[in-house]
Amino acid sequence: MHYPRHIGIIPDGNRTRAQERELPSIFGHKAGFENSKKLVEYCFLQTEVECITLRGASTENIQERSPQELEYLYDIYQTIDDDMKEFYLEHGIGYKRVGSSEGLPDKLVDFFHQQEKKFISKNGKYIILAVNYGGNDEIIRGINSLLQNNPNLQSVSEQQLSDTMDLGSFPAVDLVIRTKGEMAKRLSGFMTRWISYAELYFSDKFFPDFSIEELQKALERYDSIVKYRNFGK
Repeated sequence: MHYPRHIGIIPDGNRTRAQERELPSIFGHKAGFENSKKLVEYCFLQTEVECITLRGASTENIQERSPQELEYLYDIYQTIDDDMKEFYLEHGIGYKRVGSSEGLPDKLVDFFHQQEKKFISKNGKYIILAVNYGGNDEIIRGINSLLQNNPNLQSVSEQQLSDTMDLGSFPAVDLVIRTKGEMAKRLSGFMTRWISYAELYFSDKFFPDFSIEELQKALERYDSIVKYRNFGK
């Protein structure tokens, strides 16, 4: 079976699922993150997937969500990572947080930095958490970094730009999975620079209900079409 090296996941539908059950949004977020642990473990233990990028709160979410909801999300990020630390260490999984630090609590930014230092990949496998991340924002920050370091810059190559971006050291995304079905068949600026040749899989499930069996369907679909990928040749 041909597995994608890098999967990007947009875990949509947490809040909607909670609302349909007449529960506060925070219950949906918690259910979603609990489910993400199962999916991550399956990918790294049962497949040849090397990198998984999970979208957390996007740049737009940070601007639009209530302070109370954001505070709860920040707590979840830390709780889930603490729950997964033994798994990361045992299986040599590296950790990376991508996105802007501007607007995030200093305590949370420091937590992410500590996680990156603590969990170093021993086998090329990484869990990547995108928090305060937007694909366009990543590009803009990369360009600004180039200009700051090279004030007389006249032109820029694709490789130069990639090297300054959050995800420049990782393989491009092969498969993007987004949950929530007809309500969310879009990419919402997710990993703009890195999904040029990615296959897209939209699931009708809300993310807390996106089971390992559903993930297997996405992987099987990828396997069925990967032989036809020619990358524009």
